[in-house]
Amino acid sequence: MRVLFLLLVSGLCLGRGSLVRGDDSAVLKPLIERGLKSAGGRETLAKRNVQVLRYTMVLPGAGEERTIPGRAVRQIGQRLRVELEKVVTIGYDGTKGWMSGNGMVVDLMGEQVRQLTDQIRADAMVTLISLGDEKLQLRTLGESRVEDQPVVGFRIEQDGHRPVELYLDKETGLVVRRITEVPSMQTGQFEKEETLYRNYKTMDGIKTPLEIETRRDGKVLSRLKISDAKYHEQVEAAEFRRPAS
Repeated sequence: MRVLFLLLVSGLCLGRGSLVRGDDSAVLKPLIERGLKSAGGRETLAKRNVQVLRYTMVLPGAGEERTIPGRAVRQIGQRLRVELEKVVTIGYDGTKGWMSGNGMVVDLMGEQVRQLTDQIRADAMVTLISLGDEKLQLRTLGESRVEDQPVVGFRIEQDGHRPVELYLDKETGLVVRRITEVPSMQTGQFEKEETLYRNYKTMDGIKTPLEIETRRDGKVLSRLKISDAKYHEQVEAAEFRRPAS
């Protein structure tokens, strides 16, 4: 269950956003603005901040991949519900987290909640929504390539939080790579996790990556293949409510 928990809270991020501030904002702002325009436009993205995804999660295994259908509902930066059909569901209502599976419902506690809220925070950064916060510092990492694609990278720093690195397509400004620090599933020590966003397509008026791959130490942990994406202005609170035990 813990492995699925760590996989589920990784990598469900799509594009929308706001202005940037920080030490290198003058350099990065034009590219980020280009990304907002490419993704669907600032006004549309800010207004429709609820995302509903249908996808298949592919989990590599010894000799055979495991494929599980799933659904996710996110209110960007605030609340989250992620499901793997007939396996596990994880929810966060903005205050408390929970997980259900095998006919049981348990509350997430301590480090589990910290990991979940860290991922929600990183997701909001990938969507570019929170980058106007004066508490954030942006440090350019310069130009490089991701899977032979020219990108511009930058590091987001905030007191009391682990840094997040984003790499944006040099031409479109869309996010193609994210690097975060997460606890190892074996040792508990922090290690780098890489998330790649591929094959953007306009779905329900917003550019959406059809494939999201998560890696650690160069090994693929999971791959999401998104089949449908809807964007809304509001969402029912019941989506995130803890089920009865």
